[in-house]
Amino acid sequence: MSEEIPGSTDGIDERELFLIGNQGYSNIRTAKLEITPDDVKITPAKTAWGCLVSFNLLCLLVWFGFFYPVYLYAEEDRRVFGLFAVTLTMLATAAGVTALTLWQFWREQARGDWLIIDRWNGVVSLPRQGITVPIEAVDHLQAITGTRYQESGWSESEHKSELNIVIRAGGELRRFNLITYLGDSEFEAMAKSIATLELLPVKRVKSIWEPKQIFETWLTPQQGFKSQVKRWPDVKR
Repeated sequence: MSEEIPGSTDGIDERELFLIGNQGYSNIRTAKLEITPDDVKITPAKTAWGCLVSFNLLCLLVWFGFFYPVYLYAEEDRRVFGLFAVTLTMLATAAGVTALTLWQFWREQARGDWLIIDRWNGVVSLPRQGITVPIEAVDHLQAITGTRYQESGWSESEHKSELNIVIRAGGELRRFNLITYLGDSEFEAMAKSIATLELLPVKRVKSIWEPKQIFETWLTPQQGFKSQVKRWPDVKR
């Protein structure tokens, strides 16, 4: 059973509970969670060919929906221009979205895994950062939604999500960004799945700068990962 905590755990810099914001945010979901008896991986997903085919069929349907009325009802001197404009717009949309999606998938597939938890050897690897540490060095995995520190203008249409990992190194906590998506609570399901394995602490965070609100939810309190709570006067439930 998780517990929602308004505020921050003692000793944690307030900025560590907001988005890092050092990568671009995308609507294209390129990551998947793989769980085996040997390891747990966050790895690039296969190219979503089915979605691309469906999108292009939808574009074809929309094109026909505009093309046919223009062909039937447009004035003679405007018909050719109208048909050309409709066709060019649909082709540009379909080609642009398809190319961007393919590029995003292929780029992530070429870069490899984001996170590997070796269950037999008790180590955690971040292949993209070239980091490998004992699992005991992981403070927690952080699924966070909201804004960057001191970022204003937040609205419902500007939800951003990150999956980060916090590692203890040299007496300090270092936070590394793994994946970023546009949208709210994009990594919550993945974080919950990892939490059920009881391999490392997992935290869900929602932080909004304006008006400032921070909510933390430990998804693994059954392992004793709950920390002492520091409450801020300006944080509201």
